[in-house]
Amino acid sequence: MLLQGRVLVGVGSDPARARTGAEAVEFLKGIFPEREIIPIAIRASDDSRDDPKQHVLHLDCAFQPIGADSAILFDEGFVGSPGPILDLIADDHLLRVSGEEMFHLWPNLFSVSPTTVVSAPSFARLNAEKRALGVNVVEVPYEEVTKLGGLFRCSTLPLRRSLI
Repeated sequence: MLLQGRVLVGVGSDPARARTGAEAVEFLKGIFPEREIIPIAIRASDDSRDDPKQHVLHLDCAFQPIGADSAILFDEGFVGSPGPILDLIADDHLLRVSGEEMFHLWPNLFSVSPTTVVSAPSFARLNAEKRALGVNVVEVPYEEVTKLGGLFRCSTLPLRRSLI
């Protein structure tokens, strides 16, 4: 996850079951030597025995930047405090979601630009909060895609962008 020129990487708390671990962080450091790579311990699990409203699959299920100075945050998705995020985003610019909202992938939106995001109309509370921060919210009924295990960011996953 790119934020203010840094790369934040969600690292699973259980090395035996983690999708992303220390090796991935080192790999990213090698590929992006000019960037600060920041590992953040997340409560990751795709084990059906774990409560899906308490565990996240990836960092973007618990944290989603909106522009350079705002973000959506599911506090309980982290092991301990998500300190690096709290150091970069002011508390009054964090839009917090509950376990139920995280389960329905509210943080998993698509940022078209620093000021425009694509979100679902059923995320009414969060969309209103984004608009209050001056973000243009384009609502697209897309919730059925969650049955496949992802939402906007997962199905668009921009790997490379150029600014026009």
